[in-house]
Amino acid sequence: MPTEYVLFIRNDAVSLFRSLRGRERISLEKFFDSLEQNPFQHGDAIERDSVGRQIEVKFIEGLRVTYYSDHAAAEVRVLRLHRIPKR
Repeated sequence: MPTEYVLFIRNDAVSLFRSLRGRERISLEKFFDSLEQNPFQHGDAIERDSVGRQIEVKFIEGLRVTYYSDHAAAEVRVLRLHRIPKR
């Protein structure tokens, strides 16, 4: 049986998530579900945090999601969720 991963979302990201409606919220929920099912997926870009850990960046419906998978702990951690400013 494959290991099940747990998704953790930081409080500030949860606050923005709760405010979303419609297509934004549905798309983000689908993405979060997909991370639990496939924690090895890559984002659209990569950043490094202060300890050199690879942080994935995903762009969804005008939102920027940053996350990483901790495979030793079987967790996916969503660090930040931001609206992308419109030009």
